[in-house]
Amino acid sequence: MSFGYGTIYMEEGVVFPISYKIGDLIIDEMQARLPKESQQVVVKGEPFSLGVVISTKKSKTELSIQGPSISKKYKMVDYTLWIPYEKVIKSKNIPNAYLDCVCEGIILVFKEYQYDSSIVTKIFSDIKKEVLNNPEYEYRKEDDPSPW
Repeated sequence: MSFGYGTIYMEEGVVFPISYKIGDLIIDEMQARLPKESQQVVVKGEPFSLGVVISTKKSKTELSIQGPSISKKYKMVDYTLWIPYEKVIKSKNIPNAYLDCVCEGIILVFKEYQYDSSIVTKIFSDIKKEVLNNPEYEYRKEDDPSPW
């Protein structure tokens, strides 16, 4: 059982220009550093992996979480983190604003299960130190698999 992270965008052209490398780093760091018990939830006596799906719409003005969505087939419990589009896209530093929202959203999910979220704050602080102002993590349209 390990932490999951993904993105899905519901409106054409409403996407965050965030490199897939940042998402990969989030997955790697969360899976490596979160205690195993914080990467899963128990559903009817069985452990399921815990995950978040990042999404947005132009109408989203506040961070919110939706879920859980439970897949018995994949033994996964996902929450959708609805990130406020305009707040992030109009910020002076889009990756910083994006990471702040994702961190805050994961903390909200952790509160649902009364998990200690202090490690999430530390992980995202370290991720920001790694990616902000690092050309390796800059968004490049040619690397983006999005059809939009």
